[in-house]
Amino acid sequence: LRTHLDGARLFNAAVDQGMMDENPAAKVKALRASPLPKRVPTPEELEKVMLCLESRKPWLYRIVLVMLGTGARPSEALRLSWSKVDFTRGTLELDRRKVSDEHTVPMASWLKDALWAFWTDSGMPKEGHVFLSRNGKPFMIGRVYIAFKKVVRKLGLEWFTLYTFRRTVATYTAEQSGDMRVAQMLLGHKSIRTTELYVGRGAEARAKGVGVMDELLKSKVGTASWHSEAIP
Repeated sequence: LRTHLDGARLFNAAVDQGMMDENPAAKVKALRASPLPKRVPTPEELEKVMLCLESRKPWLYRIVLVMLGTGARPSEALRLSWSKVDFTRGTLELDRRKVSDEHTVPMASWLKDALWAFWTDSGMPKEGHVFLSRNGKPFMIGRVYIAFKKVVRKLGLEWFTLYTFRRTVATYTAEQSGDMRVAQMLLGHKSIRTTELYVGRGAEARAKGVGVMDELLKSKVGTASWHSEAIP
């Protein structure tokens, strides 16, 4: 784009000096480079972030677990309520303001166990937000973003954002399962073209969905200190 602008100015100067009758680049639009794929963390980088969150910010760690287990956007995870978590069926419903609907997602075994432990520790509430701050109010999205940014900055992973988790779910399910449509269903996209934008390495996509993330993460979060025993 910069080269195009410099060339256009050069032609304009030539016209002003009488060296040319008109600017041949006047109606030529600059070519835009295709955006580079967004970066996706390696399993080692992902483990590094998760272990740091678990030890330093367990409240944020639990929020991230929901995002990794469901592909939820940060705001969707924060709006999750206990009335939308069904331990019997093993599902949870995400309130999606962006598309004005509710998205039902099956819970992987480790996510179900983690939420069950947190639910029992919270007094087994039937309703209300799952994630509450110390003053009993829902977390503000800004606070969550700032807290996470501080963590990844200390780890030397400044490029890693909360939204990276959604992209990670899309990419790993796509690459390891071989069917982009399953990744599409997991993320709840109406168009598969939207899902393709989330696949960080441009892989040929593909998804066993929750099952794939389960295999990827169970060894990373299965021994978390705040987890309870598996639900009978």
